Amino acid sequence: MRVSDADIRERRANLIQILQNDADISLAELSSVLEVSESTVRRDMNYLKERNILSTSIKNSNGQFTTNFVPEFDNDLMFNTKVEEKEAIAKEAASMLESGDVVYINSSSTALRVIKYITCGFVTVIT
Repeated sequence: MRVSDADIRERRANLIQILQNDADISLAELSSVLEVSESTVRRDMNYLKERNILSTSIKNSNGQFTTNFVPEFDNDLMFNTKVEEKEAIAKEAASMLESGDVVYINSSSTALRVIKYITCGFVTVIT
């Protein structure tokens, strides 16, 4: 069964987050946490390295990756992960608004989706 592009983007986003929290995690641990094969983790890491999102080196003595460079998180990557869940949350949040409300919306990928679902009368949106 082919994995969807959205699932691949989400897995790569999760990989980046894991490496940001633990740069010395082993390939086997990454494979277990992400629930994919070690070769899939290697392919994802190579993909991220080719795009200068990640730079790694392998410690031969124990087979662990050391992250040399992980830049600021890719907003496009995060915006396009868990889309269905984010849309459902955004719709529900927008349905709670009433005309005359003042709402603060931060720049998170979920919060920004709320704006397109605001259908009640006048609402002041602060960003």
